[in-house]
Amino acid sequence: GNARIPGLRTDLLLAYSAMGLELAAAAPEVATTPANSKQVAVTFDDGPHPLITPWILDELDKWGVKATFFLVGKQVTLYPELVREIRRRGHTVGSHSHAHYSLRHMSLSECEQDLVKSRLALREASGETVKLFRPPGGYYDDTVRQAAGNLGFTTIFWTANITSFPGRDGQRIAAELARQCANGGIILLHNGED
Repeated sequence: GNARIPGLRTDLLLAYSAMGLELAAAAPEVATTPANSKQVAVTFDDGPHPLITPWILDELDKWGVKATFFLVGKQVTLYPELVREIRRRGHTVGSHSHAHYSLRHMSLSECEQDLVKSRLALREASGETVKLFRPPGGYYDDTVRQAAGNLGFTTIFWTANITSFPGRDGQRIAAELARQCANGGIILLHNGED
């Protein structure tokens, strides 16, 4: 906590509890879809991006696919209309931190502050209080787990990451993703210029 702002952290946690967020010593964590699921969860990190996000949304519409977008708070502040468009098209949004730094190098208080900033940016843009969180780079430790739990987040990981296939063509990547997610899974894609 910050001694210059006594009780602020307590007030914040009480406010989150009053909003119906389930606060815990550690965040619930999800790494796959339910066992033997025939569905695959499609997720995008790092957006919103002014050129890539609209294209992704059009492609998802074309195929009738709904996805979860883990958005960076700083990007949300720059492009709130894209967050609203993501929601308007029926997709889910979650936090991917505010600054997209490794949260493992932060104190508990700093990590909580980053996640609160992200949640506030997303709430201003979408009108919703997000409950899903994916740590940047998947970098996660007990401090990040506690911060996410303190703020009522559920942390979402992945089964297959598109960045695991450098230099492979689309057909080979698709075949490998299908193999990795054969019984259900979570695919991590990106929503940036890469």
